[in-house]
Amino acid sequence: SRAYFKDCVRHIATSTDGGETWHSFRTDNFLVEDFAPGPYGCGGCNAALIRVDLADINDKSCLPNGAEGVTIFTNPHSDARENMAACISFNGGNTWDKVKVFYPGFSAYSSIDFNPVTQTFCLIYERGEKDPYSDGIVAAEFDLEWLLS
Repeated sequence: SRAYFKDCVRHIATSTDGGETWHSFRTDNFLVEDFAPGPYGCGGCNAALIRVDLADINDKSCLPNGAEGVTIFTNPHSDARENMAACISFNGGNTWDKVKVFYPGFSAYSSIDFNPVTQTFCLIYERGEKDPYSDGIVAAEFDLEWLLS
């Protein structure tokens, strides 16, 4: 969850029944949250989360030993709405291993998907030179090898 509690941290919960119930409520300080002052500050910023299971990855050679798959969390990785990045986990988000920056400028909402046929990810996100929205929505397509390089 984004920082709806105005505490500027990401809140995490786990469901093992498709979202019917939730448990293990905690905060995750690795997943940086927006806390800049002003109209966008400390209410958090939309983010995206995707998990691709090991069985759905054709070429596993770029994954570390013991990887369960790859979990990707995208948002502006800063205390302001800038630095669009992906946080990468190989154990379902229990720990985070890497941050890959897509765009260092102003950015905001994001969404990500995986195409198992082409083995590519597509990220769409808001960005701009003057503010997080002035350039509109852009898309980036990439594969796992690029993401982990």
